[in-house]
Amino acid sequence: MNQAKGGWTIDRIKQDLMNSGEKKELERKKRLAAEEAKRKKDWRNNLKDFDKTLYVLPAKGTQVYDFTKGLPVNDKIIPKGTAISVKKKVSYNGADFYLSEFAMSRGLPWGIPTKRFGCT
Repeated sequence: MNQAKGGWTIDRIKQDLMNSGEKKELERKKRLAAEEAKRKKDWRNNLKDFDKTLYVLPAKGTQVYDFTKGLPVNDKIIPKGTAISVKKKVSYNGADFYLSEFAMSRGLPWGIPTKRFGCT
């Protein structure tokens, strides 16, 4: 606004905005976000076969997570000792998850952190 009052032309104001530090920082953040998204691209690229029955270990049970969002799917707790048919293992965003037959058959990015299980 001050530029317009100072007699700047539209082209000069536009050029000033396009060369601003704010715009350069915004473009840098967009570029980094795009690179991160490309790196993670799709959780399906990281799937490994893992066909076992595992049991929930923590006394408090565990929740199922949407590991692409890093949040629980719902507020339900799977009780300690529950047997789950695990079909795949995936590393996503620095953490390892097991995917159940249920999640895999529906193509859902839902898993349980590997540290919450024990093997048969």
